[in-house]
Amino acid sequence: MGEGGPLRRPIPVARSILWAPPSGGPRPGEIPFPIFLSQAALTAIYEHVATAVRPGQGILGFLLGDLCECPETNVSYLVIDAALRLNQVIYSDRSRDVVTRLWDKIATQLEEQQAHLIGWYHTHPPLPLTLSEHDVETHEHYFAEPWQVALLVGTDAAEPAGGFFRAGGDDWIGTPLPFYELLNEDSIRPDGKKRSFVTWKNYRAYNPVVPQATSRRPRTSRGLRRRAPHPVPPVRPRPARPATPRRRSPSRSPSRRSSRSSNRRPSLRSRSPPRRVRRRHGRVSSRIVAPPWRRSRRSSRSPHRRPPRASGGAGASAGGDCG
Repeated sequence: MGEGGPLRRPIPVARSILWAPPSGGPRPGEIPFPIFLSQAALTAIYEHVATAVRPGQGILGFLLGDLCECPETNVSYLVIDAALRLNQVIYSDRSRDVVTRLWDKIATQLEEQQAHLIGWYHTHPPLPLTLSEHDVETHEHYFAEPWQVALLVGTDAAEPAGGFFRAGGDDWIGTPLPFYELLNEDSIRPDGKKRSFVTWKNYRAYNPVVPQATSRRPRTSRGLRRRAPHPVPPVRPRPARPATPRRRSPSRSPSRRSSRSSNRRPSLRSRSPPRRVRRRHGRVSSRIVAPPWRRSRRSSRSPHRRPPRASGGAGASAGGDCG
């Protein structure tokens, strides 16, 4: 970490090994400020933890390194390359008492060595690895930067374990973070195989993943990438159809159903007899004319008409002979 900000260095993913919890936790390529732990710092931590202590006592130290930024991807990451050992032991997991008593001395030593404080580490009882209440108080009070970390190292030799933790989120005290093991030059063989110093059984090795800038990849509450919405094409208005005037019923062409019904013979009940109109001396008179199938074949004269009068004299009878 320089005076004006993070150091501009390429991210060393090619010469590292990715370690992550087998289940749960954030994805390695999406966490902010990915952690690169050098094998030299890891060896110093192993030697410090291996010192003999009495039961109920713990060991505490500090993690030193730099805050860097990749010039190609603009990803900020941590490089832990040294460990500062403290000879003061911890009683009953009271880490804050030890840090408070030695904080001024440690700050002076860091200025003399021109080192930067990345985080702290201390031993922890066997699994599960979680931060205690004293650990949370110590971390939030003295390591308040969003990129500073806490490292827990298990004390069980049969089940070696460890884990990095960083403040933030609801369950950060019990969720270990993935990290990269930064290899030495002699740990990479000519055939490409890599030699690791990590012995923690609660982590598994994976192929290195290039971290991405979190500002460029927004995430949802479930931790999934938010996909960009598909572009919606503009809706083109349809051209208005010209209004056609409605035709009256006489000019409409009869439908197929109406043409069939017109050819059929209407029923006698529904058909009314036609009327014949005659003009007599300027007056209009009408009378009902029976249809052809109702007319009588005998005579077209109606039986209700009066017989015409005889053209003879008064003594002529209707059916007699003329004398």
